[in-house]
Amino acid sequence: MEVEFEETQKFTQWWLWPILIIARLLPFAFIDWEQLLKNPTNYTGLFIGGFISLGVIAFFRYVELKTKINRDRIIINFSILGNRKIEWSQVKNIKLIEYGFVGYGLRFSPKYGTVYNVKGNQGLAIDLKGGDKILIGTKRPPEIEKLIEKMPAGNIP
Repeated sequence: MEVEFEETQKFTQWWLWPILIIARLLPFAFIDWEQLLKNPTNYTGLFIGGFISLGVIAFFRYVELKTKINRDRIIINFSILGNRKIEWSQVKNIKLIEYGFVGYGLRFSPKYGTVYNVKGNQGLAIDLKGGDKILIGTKRPPEIEKLIEKMPAGNIP
């Protein structure tokens, strides 16, 4: 089963990291400071707050969206957030689209269905025969477009 397209995306946006660090560490730093002043012998809150903050930051650092496409299926692996295999026989319609901001991560959109997105505004929109919709973000749209064009005629309408 030869892979014809493979892409791995990570959260590498420079602006995301200051937001994450401030949003995660600032509230817990305040809680921890209050805890130290009021009850310096109980460090449980301090450790829990720090552990949660570092866990969220580590999660965004190591999570990645992997997309593989071959003649049999599309495979989506979004670290621990979700995996999905889509057989070409399930596909009703597929096209490369440009979309507005739909959020990052594994999300649901009324317009696009299940969205797997790490960055950018271009992706592979898939309508399944059962009525479900899927959107997979990509940073390599020209390659996906070429791949879609060369798939066997019987697999894509």
